[in-house]
Amino acid sequence: MASESVIRLEAEFVPAEETPPYSYIVWRLAPGDETYATIYDGDLWANSVTEQVTVTVYAEDSEGIALPGVHEVTIKPLSSSVQILAREDVVAQTGKPLQKIGLDLNQTTPTLQLTAKAAPQDALQTFYWRSSAPSTASVNENTGVVTGHRAGTALITATADDGSNVSASVPVNVAYLAKSIEITGNAVMYGGKSQTLRATVLPANTSNKAITWSLSEADSAYAALSPAGLLTAKTVSEEHVITALAAARDGSGATGELQVTISPSITDVFITRNITQSGSTTTQNVTGKTLALNLAAGESIDLDAL
Repeated sequence: MASESVIRLEAEFVPAEETPPYSYIVWRLAPGDETYATIYDGDLWANSVTEQVTVTVYAEDSEGIALPGVHEVTIKPLSSSVQILAREDVVAQTGKPLQKIGLDLNQTTPTLQLTAKAAPQDALQTFYWRSSAPSTASVNENTGVVTGHRAGTALITATADDGSNVSASVPVNVAYLAKSIEITGNAVMYGGKSQTLRATVLPANTSNKAITWSLSEADSAYAALSPAGLLTAKTVSEEHVITALAAARDGSGATGELQVTISPSITDVFITRNITQSGSTTTQNVTGKTLALNLAAGESIDLDAL
């Protein structure tokens, strides 16, 4: 039973036809258990507790003839907060939703199993569920199974069923959801250069094709990625491979990625010039980004850049 609640206990003499004359049931708690509960005429009232406790209840013969009955009752603390989970991820907690979740109309029967957890851990882990828009997405009040009916958003709420009225809510987006994202762009970039990445959200009938671009914290040391997909390489002294990420914003969890190699920018070009004239070859080495050439008639030149 929950803290600060009441339950009704029943007791009877067995066998009934051998009930001692003038006897009736007397209720009492084990010594020390009065700290946690009170019993009167079979009604057990739980006091406020901060952790789980077990009390022992005795039903005794007022005449002391029949053997007493003994029953243990566990009292659990009231919930202080609630979490909602979808696909094993925490998606909401008391006071705020953490993310929007999606329910895909591409499914033959669009359903989603939500679960809830209450804190503290030994609180009564039972909940009742409700939807703000049952015509869009209904929810089984006992099991937390959400069923989508039409495109739109419904707020699904789980409330601790222990008298605390503590709850958590999460928005459920009912739509044709993304399943994958394909990213295209150059696989190699030089420091200081930029390119705009392109993302294709699939399938084509996805209702909301908006995405969020991101880099990991480690990769952000070597490049920057804007909300519009503009990838800018930073100056590096050696090659680094980064991963550009795109995530669907429809609650589907669909993502895509592209690996890009960031290379040091070119500062100088080492040029080897082989000049052949009149059957003889002259080799010259030049360092720089540009090379001026003056060729005489009949003169040929081979250039190699390193």
